[in-house]
Amino acid sequence: MDSIWNLKKRILSFLFTIGVFLPFSSCQNEARWYPEADVTIANHYEYTDSITNAKQLFITCVIHNTGSTSIISGAVTLRVKTDKRKYLQTITVNIKIIPDGKIAVNTAIAYLDNTETLLSDGDISIFSSYFD
Repeated sequence: MDSIWNLKKRILSFLFTIGVFLPFSSCQNEARWYPEADVTIANHYEYTDSITNAKQLFITCVIHNTGSTSIISGAVTLRVKTDKRKYLQTITVNIKIIPDGKIAVNTAIAYLDNTETLLSDGDISIFSSYFD
């Protein structure tokens, strides 16, 4: 009877140990599964559209996948300050970016006034970003 009781105690303690430590071992670092990226402003310039005669700011951003999983979609919101007002522009991306991969995305912001101008390079910033 003692040997059966000892066997049951061993089995129960083994199951208890597995139950306690299994959640910690199976999900060691969930954060590495989530997409991560760095977004930088690669280039920008102001120009006047020849068709609409509207002054615009053309911006190129580079998205660098710094995570260990692929990015399949995302959004980057830019904040632009001119001498007259502020603009927010969201760029959506629906393309696969493999880990350590980079893509360039372009956007144009049409100024409300043709006399507006960007004061300095620091007046373009990444307001927010989200990747899936």
